[in-house]
Amino acid sequence: PDAGNDASINICEGTVLSDADLFAELGGTPDAGGTWSPLFAGAGTYTYTVAATAPCTTDATATVTVTEQ
Repeated sequence: PDAGNDASINICEGTVLSDADLFAELGGTPDAGGTWSPLFAGAGTYTYTVAATAPCTTDATATVTVTEQ
């Protein structure tokens, strides 16, 4: 699986992002269908996880760090 590459973004205070917004910030070629943790709640670090599929046994993860300005 490919979760893409880590990224950092700046947003204005009070901006609400969706999972799709966070996904668009991932670098590389991330696989769709993964999950975000935790649910978006403003500034913080969010982890995108793509579950392993056979024969792979390790999940792929990437993080997006969101900073409010």
